[in-house]
Amino acid sequence: MSAGVQMMRLLAVLVLAVAAVGVGTAAPAAAGCQVQPFVTWCDGPIQPDGSWQRCWQNPPSIVNNGAGGGIVINGGQQCNTVLPGQPLDGWGQPPHYIP
Repeated sequence: MSAGVQMMRLLAVLVLAVAAVGVGTAAPAAAGCQVQPFVTWCDGPIQPDGSWQRCWQNPPSIVNNGAGGGIVINGGQQCNTVLPGQPLDGWGQPPHYIP
């Protein structure tokens, strides 16, 4: 089997693995989430003091690293507490609570 065919098979397996990870870690639809092209924003329940937790997650992606056709798989997630009256205007996030 040629090296090109082996590389294509490896790439296909990696793409399927990344897709499976994305499906397995996606937030449930009822969790108060808004899906955008490169990031998903999710809001937790509003607390008695009016605050809530907002999380963002970007799915893994395959990127050519420029070193002989290698790939880099990356993704991330972070959560922060949103306080009452706090402006929500950064990084393309929804400017309101996501019910």
